[in-house]
Amino acid sequence: MKRIISILCEGPHDVAFITKILKSSGFTNNEKLKLSEYPEPINNLLINEATNTKVEDLNIQEVRQSLLPSSTLQKGDDIYLFLFSLGGDSKSVARIDYLRKLSALIPTEEGEIDPFPEIELGLIYFFDADNEGISSRIQKINEEIKKVIQDIDLKKDDQIKSFKRFKIGCYIFAEADTNLGNLENIVLPIMRHQNETIFDDAEKFLDQHYMKERCKSKFDKSKSIIGLCGQLQKSGSSNVVCISQSDYLNDEKIHQDSTCNSIIEFIDSFTK
Repeated sequence: MKRIISILCEGPHDVAFITKILKSSGFTNNEKLKLSEYPEPINNLLINEATNTKVEDLNIQEVRQSLLPSSTLQKGDDIYLFLFSLGGDSKSVARIDYLRKLSALIPTEEGEIDPFPEIELGLIYFFDADNEGISSRIQKINEEIKKVIQDIDLKKDDQIKSFKRFKIGCYIFAEADTNLGNLENIVLPIMRHQNETIFDDAEKFLDQHYMKERCKSKFDKSKSIIGLCGQLQKSGSSNVVCISQSDYLNDEKIHQDSTCNSIIEFIDSFTK
C-alpha cells in the first residue's frame, strides 16, 4: 500500500522547518524525480496543475505558492510527502480546491469502481495559532474542510480523522503554556540553545537599532533574530535557508526537542 501525504503550510519557513525535521527521521529528498515518475494518482494531479493553471493570471509569488509543492520527500518505496506553501487565511480557496481534487480520487459511492485500490491519501494542515488560539484555528480549518467533506470534524484533542482511505489532520504551532504563537516560537528556542551568546547579542543589536519609522514592513523580532544570526553562516540568505541549512537546527537538537518529536510522530501516524 502506497501512502501519499500532502502537507499544506502557511509559508516557506514552515516548509523548511518541517522538511528539516523529517529528514532527521529518515525521509530523503526526491525532488529530482520527473512529475511523471511520482506514483499515481499524485503524478497526474501535479501534471494537470502544472499544465492547466492559467499562469498568465498569476504573479511570480503566486505561481511559487500554488502551482507545485515547495518540497517533496520519500521514505522507502511506499511513503511520499508533498509540502506546499499556500499562504494563510486569504488562500483558503487554493486549499479547498486542492482538497476537492484529492477527495475525488477516493470513491465514496457503493459499487463505484476504485481506480487506485492500493493507495492511501493523507492531507495535513500546518497553521500558526497566532493570537487566536489552537481551538479557534482548528475551527477555521474545519470550516474549509466541510466545504468539501461534511463528515470531518477535527478537534483540539483529536486532530486526525479518516474518510474512506483518506486521512485528514491538522497541527497548530503554538507555545505549550499559552496555546498561542507561531512557528518562530518553536524554532527560535531550539536554534538559540547552545548558541545563547550569539542570539542574545543579536537581540541586543535589534533592540538598540530598531526604529519603527524606518521599518518598511511589519516588524517581527523573532524572524529578524533568526535572519541576523543566520548571516554568520549563510551570507545573504533568507530565513528559509537559515532554517534549512544552518547548524543552529541540527539532528541532535531535533531529536531532543519534544515539539519536533511530536511533529514527527504526528506525520508518522499518517503513514501507518
